[in-house]
Amino acid sequence: VVSALLVPAMIQACLVFVPDAAQRSYDSLRTVIYGASPIAEQTLRRAAEVFKALGHPSRLAMIAALEGGERCVCDLHEIVEGDLSTVSNHLAVLRHAGLVKSERRGTQVFYTLRLRCILDVLRCVNRFEDC
Repeated sequence: VVSALLVPAMIQACLVFVPDAAQRSYDSLRTVIYGASPIAEQTLRRAAEVFKALGHPSRLAMIAALEGGERCVCDLHEIVEGDLSTVSNHLAVLRHAGLVKSERRGTQVFYTLRLRCILDVLRCVNRFEDC
């Protein structure tokens, strides 16, 4: 298995694989050179936050559901079939990572994708599965 560090499409124009990244300590990553464009440590850390937020199937399902537009928490609750507190915690992780934004209207909270290009990453993974 080749270890790889993925830098998301929304930060770098394409996915970047750094095969030897696992052999370096995370704190020692300053800049990774890909072609002529350096990827700064701050960008790598931000990308790691985003990928960590995507690290649960329920959160991925919510991201996919939001592709069609805004959804209330009750809709997302039905999609992931978890208890409401778990769904709220997943949404908080996505919101903290900057992937979604929320808007309260009366007693309901509606979510929309803030980083729509994350869908390109999911499509990329889907294409990988088809190979």
